[in-house]
Amino acid sequence: LLITKPGQLTLDLVAGRRMRYVGPLRLYLTASLVFFLLLTVLPGGRNSVLNINVSNEPSRGWTARMGPVREMREEPVSPEVERLREEIGERIIHNLPRVVFALVPMSALLTFAFYRRRQPYYVSHLYYSVHMHSFVFLAGAANVLLSRAGTLGDLLALANGAWFGAYHFLALKRFFGESWARTLCKGTTIAVLYLVLMIAAAAALVMFAISLR
Repeated sequence: LLITKPGQLTLDLVAGRRMRYVGPLRLYLTASLVFFLLLTVLPGGRNSVLNINVSNEPSRGWTARMGPVREMREEPVSPEVERLREEIGERIIHNLPRVVFALVPMSALLTFAFYRRRQPYYVSHLYYSVHMHSFVFLAGAANVLLSRAGTLGDLLALANGAWFGAYHFLALKRFFGESWARTLCKGTTIAVLYLVLMIAAAAALVMFAISLR
């Protein structure tokens, strides 16, 4: 239901139909566990979502890229630089669950700001945010697996990303019940604001990981 009917799971939960489904927190923890387990267990799993590139030349420094970068050629690096790259990547992955968890209530505040007349209680928006992030983890887990399937996997991952974009608006429309015009307008604004928060959080996480060198 979480995947096939965007927003319906949260709608049922708020309506009091809780016994039929897994609790939101348990669902979130399970989905996040699956995602991060795939990242750490599968060989090269981390590289499907994160690539750290550190140059041998101090003047060129380092770069961190999100998403698979199989098409890029990495320059040869010294063992010390390779060790540094691995350490930074491990720190980022280790702290990423905490960062995403911190974004959950912030995401709920965004929908609360735009839809408080439709859902006046913050806890309803928190449920919505938990379910949305659970879906993100499941979609991310699928992309980790698809990244290992070559060109076909890349095409399916692209389709998965398109479904995620549509999912956001479909969930808003079903749960909050406003017109499509309002949903598209508010949904786009919420997505942009969340993207800003996510970029700021990711930048802070990378800076934190590097500062521990």
